[in-house]
Amino acid sequence: MSTRHALRRRGGVIVALVFALVLSACGAMPTSSSVQAVSLDQPVGGEEQIEVQASDPVKGSDPDRIVRDFIQAATSPRGDFATARKFLAPDATWQPNQSVTIDSFSEREVSEAAEDGAVTVTVKPVAVVDEEGVYRQAAPQPIVLPFQLEQQPAGSPDAGEWRITSAPDGIVMESNLFYASYQSTSLMFFDPTFHYLVPDQRYFPKLAAPERTVAALLRGPSADIAPAVRTAIPDGTTLQDGSVVQTDSSTTVSFTELSTDDSRTLGLMKLQLERSLGASSVTMTVGATALSPAPQTVDAGTVDSTLFALTANGGVTVSGNSLTPSDLLADDIRETVPNALVLISGTGTSTAPAVAVGRGQDGTVYRYTDDADRVVLDNRPGLIEPTVDPEGFVWTSTADPSSLKVSSPQDQEITLETGVTELTSVQAMQVSRDGTRLAVLGTEGSSAILGWFPVLRGSDGKPSGLGEFKRLRDLGGIGLDVAWLDSLTIGVLSREGTDTWFGSDSIGGIRDGFRAPEDALHLSGVNRTANVRLLSSDGTLYSRRNSVFQKVADGISVLANVQTVIR
Repeated sequence: MSTRHALRRRGGVIVALVFALVLSACGAMPTSSSVQAVSLDQPVGGEEQIEVQASDPVKGSDPDRIVRDFIQAATSPRGDFATARKFLAPDATWQPNQSVTIDSFSEREVSEAAEDGAVTVTVKPVAVVDEEGVYRQAAPQPIVLPFQLEQQPAGSPDAGEWRITSAPDGIVMESNLFYASYQSTSLMFFDPTFHYLVPDQRYFPKLAAPERTVAALLRGPSADIAPAVRTAIPDGTTLQDGSVVQTDSSTTVSFTELSTDDSRTLGLMKLQLERSLGASSVTMTVGATALSPAPQTVDAGTVDSTLFALTANGGVTVSGNSLTPSDLLADDIRETVPNALVLISGTGTSTAPAVAVGRGQDGTVYRYTDDADRVVLDNRPGLIEPTVDPEGFVWTSTADPSSLKVSSPQDQEITLETGVTELTSVQAMQVSRDGTRLAVLGTEGSSAILGWFPVLRGSDGKPSGLGEFKRLRDLGGIGLDVAWLDSLTIGVLSREGTDTWFGSDSIGGIRDGFRAPEDALHLSGVNRTANVRLLSSDGTLYSRRNSVFQKVADGISVLANVQTVIR
């Protein structure tokens, strides 16, 4: 591949750079590739942007080379894909922003042209990103993309040259190049109580990320999470051209239409924009008029990073690799011998603040309090581990999906309009820190699957039901446990034969996984995907370090999950 490397910073300062990632994406490209340069801009904020600079069509190219070069040219969005459009016939229509099919270049196959100018490209997709930037893992089956080409007539600017008259909408991009030139962005919406900001992950080209982010925020949440969230941005809000202006010290977003001047609403909009753009502060304007939002705050949506565990001698707190004896719930622990526990850390006050919810040795789920007798919440046989949401509602279930029950902070049963559907059984479940998603490890027939449900609530925080099930992955073997690792990432333990596996699935993003200790049974997350602890059947506690789990302690009988409750 004939390649020149242009290294530049914004403002023209040349920098040294390592090209390993992009060169690995280009190394297998044929000599006919239209990729001519790899440039790396240093934009405001310091994040490197990697772009493939595409070349114009090469004179005399046969149809299959035109298609190969068109696919490569389409990886550059500059000028509304101006270079890629030079491969199209004048009347051809093509919508590049409709999707990105992410594939492995080594498995991409381009056919020789048929007599009528037809060319097919066979790809094995890894994932697909739709026009709204929503990322989904793809089925592993190959897909065939059809192209039609014609030689251009005499007298036309490209007379005698092959040009594409019909091309599939969207673009195809090799996986390494995609992850180098697109960025993951969390659009921020609110839970129904407006206590929390809720992330909705998208992928946008780095060169256009700020504008695409704001435009997508105005269009609203993705279909998957929409039933569980709210936005402060009024319907009909529109942006000016060049609506997002970022400098080293400021970000300005300019609207042409905005149907509110309510200072609280404007303050909530400002929060959404700042967190979605990753900006320390955003100035909003309508035309030339700066808006005056009232400052707003939300809960961080994090939990106490000090975990609580039980041993034969009572409770201990776990911080890093240190265990410290604790007398928390000492009487209740001694009398009920819980085998599952959710420790509640409150951010407010109450006349009778709950401390924990646990499943006792007899299978009964209790609410333990620090100034009153424990309360029986559910004593049905066969209960799985309970989970608590940030509004203080306790969720219990047996393996039967129809048995889901929700108890209020006042210990009253809540009737759900819709419950767990599409599953044959439920092994484990956990409500997210912001209360908008219920992660579920279950089965469909005889197959173990991991997924989540959007949690439907009123503005008072009371759950009313669950939305449609969103499948994340099928698991080999059997599922063991599930836990939230951060606001978007679900951790899962599964066993296949004698091998135990830990996996992490980012909702709307990539997945990861590696081998876990073979006798691991329980999983607990805190606030970051790196802060993961496992508990084995013999009482060994492990802590994650990169892609391995290291032993922390022995003699642990129960490792508590943690939830922060707004009261």
